[in-house]
Amino acid sequence: MEVILRTARKNRLTSTYPMAGFLAPTTQKPTLLKFVTRHGILFGLLSSCMLEAGIVVNADFSRDIVSGTNPGTNPAPVLYAGTGPAPDSNTLWNDLQVALSASGDSGSNTVTHPLQFSNLTASDGAPTGIDIQLTSGFNASFNSTVALSSSAASLQNDRLFSSTGQLATLKIQGLNPAKQYGLYFIGSGSFSTAFTVNSVVKVASGNAYDGSWTEGGEFVSFNAITPSATGEIVVGIQDGTAPIDSFGVISGLQIVERPSQFIYANSATTTGGQFSASYPPSNLMNSGFTSPANSIDTTVNYLAANNNYATASGTQFAPFNLTFEFATPTDLQGLHVWNYIYRNGSTGGNTSDTNGVNSYTLTFYSGAGGTGTTIGSVYSGTLAKAKFNALNPAESVFFNSTYSAVRSVVMRVLSNHGSTVFTGLNEVAFSGASSTSASITSFSSSAPFVQRPATPTLSWSVTGDVTTLSISPGIGDVLPLTSGGSGSISVSPIGEQTYTLTLNGSIQQTISVVGLPTKEKVHLYLCIGQSNMQGKGRVELGRDPN
Repeated sequence: MEVILRTARKNRLTSTYPMAGFLAPTTQKPTLLKFVTRHGILFGLLSSCMLEAGIVVNADFSRDIVSGTNPGTNPAPVLYAGTGPAPDSNTLWNDLQVALSASGDSGSNTVTHPLQFSNLTASDGAPTGIDIQLTSGFNASFNSTVALSSSAASLQNDRLFSSTGQLATLKIQGLNPAKQYGLYFIGSGSFSTAFTVNSVVKVASGNAYDGSWTEGGEFVSFNAITPSATGEIVVGIQDGTAPIDSFGVISGLQIVERPSQFIYANSATTTGGQFSASYPPSNLMNSGFTSPANSIDTTVNYLAANNNYATASGTQFAPFNLTFEFATPTDLQGLHVWNYIYRNGSTGGNTSDTNGVNSYTLTFYSGAGGTGTTIGSVYSGTLAKAKFNALNPAESVFFNSTYSAVRSVVMRVLSNHGSTVFTGLNEVAFSGASSTSASITSFSSSAPFVQRPATPTLSWSVTGDVTTLSISPGIGDVLPLTSGGSGSISVSPIGEQTYTLTLNGSIQQTISVVGLPTKEKVHLYLCIGQSNMQGKGRVELGRDPN
């Protein structure tokens, strides 16, 4: 049986605004999604369809030499048509050409504010309601040497800048206040620039693209920013090297909508012990939060007991593990952490902000309890301190790629923020959804050993996009024996035999079974008598004396 779903996009038209050139209309062909049911299993050609697909908006800044003045006779801008540092394979960029005015805000041949670019187009060609406004402080735009549109030089050569150390601001508007966004700011290949979001400053040193995007060189990123209630994010742009008296440059911007799926692990264990019975690792999942916007209120008396996890006293420096386990394979895209906070008393007495986790790594596994195959690369990061007298939402961290079919995550805590007593966390959740990737959910035997000729039964369950399924040694293809994702087969092991279930050629689980030898009859003969007995008192072995 085949189930075919068709989705069609209408032709998308972009709008033209004063001083802004936008992409030409494009025709999108219908997208074909095909699902095939084979042996009772649903196979999908799109393995990540259960995960939220967030929009990505790309912006390339340059000078509009047609609508405004053109001092220095800059060449025409070249719109970039490649990938940027954000995790997105699409190559469609909005052409944000900034015209100069004979009597601009900073004098002749400068920018007039505010300048609005509305309803930008997503990188996949879909329309959005996202706007970019140049609010204040930009001096001029500039087009440098002409480069091929497929070259990153075409992005970095054309730019917008402030001068003499002035702080310029732009607003990203039309965002969803209930979502979070990743921001990627691309500088020029010549000038160090400081980008500020929510009082956090990051500096791009001004490297020219050399074949790979380097954080802190060609670009800086802000992983998860929540817009204001009105859907805005304000960005500051300024010279990034003291003395602050030169140019602050932006050549490109990528806006990535982060997924909103919010899930807890089913259980958590630790190698760090616990401070007391009131601080078990299960406390990391007991607040009932539904989004990273949920907060811990430390403006009132807040007791850590029964709310936080805290290690046993003395494990604050030695690395320890927290293992989070999911009941079924799960695709993970991010992490939400409420770091440790303790406040006891309305005046904030007996408080400490040094116990929270600082540096950590995450390792993802296909099996429960940190077993099975390692999935992807190890993720490393740091967490900020929690704050007193504040509402503390989660610190969200989104990965640059999806970790698929995860059964467990090991968080290895490497340091805290200075405590010499213990290390703790308040709450931990993830961004993700049940996996549609191929995975083995179970592989077992009906008995660990059997007496031949009895035959144990091997049973398995698989999920996701399954193309091949086999058992070795000596069994081969078991896909025809699989219905509804489950199957079984009887085997006849001789001695200890390890069986390997292989899914799609690379995903494996093993089980060992012992086959004991067949029972055989043993004949015993008992001889009773004395050594000098003769005649009829003698009994011959193996013969009936009667």
